[in-house]
Amino acid sequence: MTLKPPGRSTGVRGVARSRAFTLVELLVVVAIIGILISLLMPAVQSARESARRTQCMNNLKQLALAGQSHLTAQGVFPSGGWGYRWVGDPDRGFGRNQPGGWLYALLPYLDQQNLFDLGRGGSAPQKRDAAETLSRTALPVANCPSRRRPIAYPHNTGTAQANFLFNPGVDGVACSPSTVVAKSDYCSNGGASWLGTHTGPATVAEAAGYAWRSPTGFNGIVFIRSEITAAHVADGMSNTLFCAEKYVAADLYTQFSGAGDSQSMYIGYDQDTSRQTDNPPMQDRPGVVDDYRFGSCHIAGVHAAFCDGGVRAVGFDVDAEVWKRLGSRNDGRPVDPSQL
Repeated sequence: MTLKPPGRSTGVRGVARSRAFTLVELLVVVAIIGILISLLMPAVQSARESARRTQCMNNLKQLALAGQSHLTAQGVFPSGGWGYRWVGDPDRGFGRNQPGGWLYALLPYLDQQNLFDLGRGGSAPQKRDAAETLSRTALPVANCPSRRRPIAYPHNTGTAQANFLFNPGVDGVACSPSTVVAKSDYCSNGGASWLGTHTGPATVAEAAGYAWRSPTGFNGIVFIRSEITAAHVADGMSNTLFCAEKYVAADLYTQFSGAGDSQSMYIGYDQDTSRQTDNPPMQDRPGVVDDYRFGSCHIAGVHAAFCDGGVRAVGFDVDAEVWKRLGSRNDGRPVDPSQL
């Protein structure tokens, strides 16, 4: 008779059975996975926001370089245009004769010549349709990815600040009110203080005798019918703001937000397209509308582009006087970059 060694078995009934998870053990594993995900999410979100901040700075870099190209080609920085009732007209060139704003003037230098040329040489109806199409056309370079997507947003046509546009080049013929327009998250440097704007003349013919606001007092780079050359920037190109992120109420990114975020980004000089530096930049806040200052949705500060093409992040805690001086091209008190 052969004896079997102790502790061993043969046959099917001797095969060890696998032990299943209990419900408690399964719940513990799920809880651990949940904790790990919760620990990882802030890092993932931080990485995504870092990428969005980089893209925002890249947008401003493109705008600043386009401004440099405009300066080289035209001899002046882009003009601020005629006022908030006008968008661009390709038949009126650049400088003080161009009713559209600074972003419209930069289109050829942003590889958007076709958009700039909409309506060129057209009839009155064609010009009117082109102006409406232009007003609704969004561009990725004009929007901070942390704030909103480059699409058309609501345009409140029921207020004086956001009325329909006069169609440039068509005397007495206005565009039909549009329910949506393309908005920008970046504004040009209108100077160290707000000096007001105009609707602009009602017709092109009226422009010749229109009571334009005097350029005296405007110490920024972009304002009504501005034609600022490099020589005008007495404080230095690297010490003077060209454009930066604008403040927008945090709960109104996709809605109508005051007079400074209501109209198309292609209009002439207005709070929608230019801001001032008399108040320091501010982080976007819900329920707070401010149509005149720069700001951003980022935590640390605002991204700003300078006349030499450089881009910097400026903290919200920047000294108010230092920030104000960045808006003036000729106050004789250049800012030390180390102060930003």
